[in-house]
Amino acid sequence: MDRDEVIAALRRIPALAGVAPERIEFSRLGGLTNANLKLETPDGAFALQMRVPDPEGYRSGAATADALRMADRLDIGPKLVHADDRIIVTRWITRVERLGIDPRRAGSLFARLHQSGERLDRRFDPFDAARRYADALGRSPLSATLTDALARAERGAPAKPVPIHGDPVPENFVDAGDRLLLLDWEYAGMGDPAWDLAYLSLEAGYTADDETQLRAAYRDPRMTIERLATAKMVAASVAVLWGRLRAKRGQPPDLSAWIATRLRQAEALASVLYPGPGSG
Repeated sequence: MDRDEVIAALRRIPALAGVAPERIEFSRLGGLTNANLKLETPDGAFALQMRVPDPEGYRSGAATADALRMADRLDIGPKLVHADDRIIVTRWITRVERLGIDPRRAGSLFARLHQSGERLDRRFDPFDAARRYADALGRSPLSATLTDALARAERGAPAKPVPIHGDPVPENFVDAGDRLLLLDWEYAGMGDPAWDLAYLSLEAGYTADDETQLRAAYRDPRMTIERLATAKMVAASVAVLWGRLRAKRGQPPDLSAWIATRLRQAEALASVLYPGPGSG
């Protein structure tokens, strides 16, 4: 994406359409799927995301905008400036550089989100995602034992969904000093709260002690060690299928080592959580 494409996109945004192009500086940010930029203008700094179409249909501009507005109300996300099917713009948040994501602060943030009573129109269902990814692959890379464990986990999944972020990788957290915030709400929806805690634990490489602190700050006795471990197994399995599908489509970067790690984790957790044969 070059400067002319960015300027053309900005003309669609009322808050920025009147800014002279020569007074806008932009720099590219990271991201596996969408194009992300930082914009510096006379009116302040902004984060701009140019969305890539989602062939699985899990991401939509309208649903993401709803989630961002919710996060703004809860004071756990950036200020939304503009959102449509292609572009999302938020106010830039100045980061405080710290090593890692403090599990206690993350637990408190998740508690505020999950226990807010807010509702989103979209459903976040990792089991449905796993089936759709496997169908798109044609042949699942998951063993029969792991597939059975996922089926058993789905039967035991909690019935009452709550609003969750869906993609709480460390890169989507911003330490704003007095607050910990979450960016990139594209996968947000109503789902199992254990997913958010589990996915962060996997991606942040949390230890058993870190998970103890995470659950303690979350302050919900229903978030047991077993429930978190089950969600980690599900999350690792979905990650394997998602990564393999990206590889099949030739999408960079090479995630083979990450996929192999997640597969080992999922298989290990399944063997502990569901050591016996399933009941169909």
